[in-house]
Amino acid sequence: MVAALALTLTGPLTASPAHAEPTTELPPEQVVQTILESRPAVQRAASQLRAEEAVARGLMAGPQEWTVRGDIGQRRETGPTTRQFEWRAGIDRPIRFGDKAAADTRIGERGVETARWMLGDARHEASRALLAAWFAWLRAEAVLATRESADLALQRIADTVRKREALGDAARLERIQAESALAQSQSATLQARRERDAARTLLVQQYPALGLRMPDLPEPTPLDMGTDWAALILEHSHELGVAQAEAERASAVAERSRLERRPDPTVGMGLAQERGGDERIVVLTLSMPIPGESRREQGVANLARADAARAQVDETRLRIVAEARALVERVGTSVQAWQSAEAAARQTAEVAELTALAQRLGERAISDVLLAQRLASEARQQAVVARLDALEARDRVWLDAHTIWKDND
Repeated sequence: MVAALALTLTGPLTASPAHAEPTTELPPEQVVQTILESRPAVQRAASQLRAEEAVARGLMAGPQEWTVRGDIGQRRETGPTTRQFEWRAGIDRPIRFGDKAAADTRIGERGVETARWMLGDARHEASRALLAAWFAWLRAEAVLATRESADLALQRIADTVRKREALGDAARLERIQAESALAQSQSATLQARRERDAARTLLVQQYPALGLRMPDLPEPTPLDMGTDWAALILEHSHELGVAQAEAERASAVAERSRLERRPDPTVGMGLAQERGGDERIVVLTLSMPIPGESRREQGVANLARADAARAQVDETRLRIVAEARALVERVGTSVQAWQSAEAAARQTAEVAELTALAQRLGERAISDVLLAQRLASEARQQAVVARLDALEARDRVWLDAHTIWKDND
């Protein structure tokens, strides 16, 4: 596996045409979709959406309900003892004017829209977390592979020096220097293995269905500059969608409060029987609350909340645009950093080979060989990390622009 990984981490600096499609460094699309749908945060947001849909249906139906009233009594009159049974029964219901019903419907619809955006946001945040954990594991695996390659190179040097010492062709000091360098390298490899194991464990525990197989790592490529990636990210921003939906709902609530200053009447009808049935009464009732200061102040408060929600939309938009531009710019700088690190890795590797050759010819000391080998190993590790940083930066832009791991929004 080390050799195969080492091959994937090297290669020419030629850039392939930029595109916005899934690449081989990512886990399979279908597996990712299954994982995202099963995340607790996504399921919680889906349940919240169902709840908001029920609330919207309730608002459309309205809170007005029929009220049934009734009582029964007995009348006693003075003089000759007489008992007369009497009863009353009625039914009434508040009447919601048509414009209020439409306002309640709008409030419900905006609540459902907000919940839909929140479901998309939960799914997107889950995909961001998965992407970050995936690349953390890739980095840990790649660093471990370079460390093990460095150990192999130093092991060969130490073995060669031991043989030369046995033949009397190398000093004991040279063997000690080679073995010390090997021990230091192996210690760093143990640390890298611990970090790899931690990243692997986290990934397995969080995403047991993922399956860990080291993918082929392509060369990082710049973004397609013919696409306005920042605008695309803004267009698909769930956070902005939530803010806009909440602002629209706050405006609908404020309009509903304005309408509420005109109270709804309650109408009803009743029947009554008095004096043992000698009198029968049919009653029509109408009641109307008198608006007070509380209704007016509630309307003022809801208008202020609507203004605050609209300001939140503007603030969210500005922040997302700034973050999107920074993400896009980071891709370009990350690709350049990888190119520089790759060039430095090739140069230090060449220096290490030439230094080893010069040492075999007696022109350089073993300490020079060990130093050159350490610098070459460090440069190769920096190039590996830079490659993965560039890939992750590009994939993060694609993810936020919804060109990979797409949801159904």
